[in-house]
Amino acid sequence: MKRLTSIFLVFFFQVLFLGGEPADVSKVIKDASALEKANKLNEALDLYQKALQKNPSEELYQKTGALLGKMKRYKDGEKLLDEAVQKFPSSNSLLNLLGFLKLKEGLPDEAKKLWEKVLEKDPQNAFAKEWIGKLPGSSQKKPIESADSNLPNSSSSSEGKSKGPLPIEEQEKLARKLYKQMAETDEWEVETFRSLHQQVIDSCPDTTWGPESCWKLSNLYLTCYDPPRKEDIVEILETLLKRYPKSSYTPPAQNRLLVMYKDTGNHAKVVEMYSETFKDKTQLSDQEFFPKALEYADSLSQTGKTSEANQLYEEILQRDKNQEQFESTVARSRLGK
Repeated sequence: MKRLTSIFLVFFFQVLFLGGEPADVSKVIKDASALEKANKLNEALDLYQKALQKNPSEELYQKTGALLGKMKRYKDGEKLLDEAVQKFPSSNSLLNLLGFLKLKEGLPDEAKKLWEKVLEKDPQNAFAKEWIGKLPGSSQKKPIESADSNLPNSSSSSEGKSKGPLPIEEQEKLARKLYKQMAETDEWEVETFRSLHQQVIDSCPDTTWGPESCWKLSNLYLTCYDPPRKEDIVEILETLLKRYPKSSYTPPAQNRLLVMYKDTGNHAKVVEMYSETFKDKTQLSDQEFFPKALEYADSLSQTGKTSEANQLYEEILQRDKNQEQFESTVARSRLGK
């Protein structure tokens, strides 16, 4: 009887102070993320805050703090995360996020102290290392760009850099660790993902994660920056194609790189890519031939190869056989017919 009374009291106080059963964190995050994507930030914040009252989990603190940062409500975010790190003192993600908000508010010294705490526990924490390296007066430069910077007690001297890549076993181990860290990182921390993927590319090139990080980093440059970082996309995709020509990421990388060359006005590279495709035009279906031939011809024209361009425009007209497809109409216009 006494035990039943105790259980009843526990349930009573849960209902009284928490408002019922703990919130379904995954559903709250899904619903709030949908509101964020719809730019209904205040509604998303209200959803997170109500869920936190019922279930003050580490993940909900991260999501709420990140949203407050996105809304530039840095003081509110700091207050929330101060409370969070008291409850979850071992959470590097919370400390990193709190440091980021401190920096955004113009408090670099306080941010540095927080990131130093993270590095005391995890000397290889990429986010803390990079952002400390970006602070004014820091002697660190691009702390995670070098493969050797991931080694314990590694040196940034030229002697240290001459050691070459890590053994494959170490590359695999490091890549798994970096991807685990990404899985635990808040989706708002774009710079963290950028840094971690770059570290995989630089330090773990011989693993299956190498081409994957190249592709995902190009996605990040394309979708998470306004405007997209097109020159960086070109650089990373060229790396992917050079290092991993037989990767499953190669076909989509080639397509995206072609678009980036066109968008950045690099017609010489467009010509270079299409010259391989058009070595045997008979292998191209009509669906492939017409749009690619028109783009190839236009780029030939842009690079001063007028006769080759006109020849390809004529081929478009011949293959069209009076079907009056869009590409043939454009080709006729280009030829002045």
